[in-house]
Amino acid sequence: MATAAMARITTLEFPRPELCPPQPVALPDPSLEATFEAIVARYGPQLYRSALRQLGNPDDAQDAVQEALLLAFRHLDQFQGRSEMATWLTRIVINSARGLRRKSLARPAASLDECALSGLQFPDPRPTPEDHCAQSERRQRLERMLSRLSPALRLAVQLCELEGLSCRQAAERLGLKPATLKCRVFRARARLATLAHAA
Repeated sequence: MATAAMARITTLEFPRPELCPPQPVALPDPSLEATFEAIVARYGPQLYRSALRQLGNPDDAQDAVQEALLLAFRHLDQFQGRSEMATWLTRIVINSARGLRRKSLARPAASLDECALSGLQFPDPRPTPEDHCAQSERRQRLERMLSRLSPALRLAVQLCELEGLSCRQAAERLGLKPATLKCRVFRARARLATLAHAA
């Protein structure tokens, strides 16, 4: 005989009862049914959000919460109270979500031939000729703007921005104090922004 709490878990909280029909559960204590209905009403949304953060998919999150609540319902008499009920339930949900994720990763992936036959297309990750042209134009524009900076500002911005050195490393290389180098980089950025807007 299916209890009302089981029906609530599979129908009210989760809109896909046809996928998970209620299963009879022998309750050690009839008062557990009302208790568990209150638990589902109180913690259900919080548990769903936890599962959704773990899985990123609403359907999978619902499955994980439903599985976890059924497991918690079957083992409610084993809850020892050493932690909050929400903590206990959240741990069960997270473990359930991880189990679902492991199962989904273990599923065999479709071959590329099957994907090609089904009409799926994969974008080419390599840059297109237009990308190469745009990048070349940006590089030439940057070189023109850098050539309009004073040698001290140009060198400061090249070391910090283009070569990726920290201000301390660049200052050591140039024999300057870090504060002096930071000032030069700041002035170079401001000048480059002015030149970029003017072009």
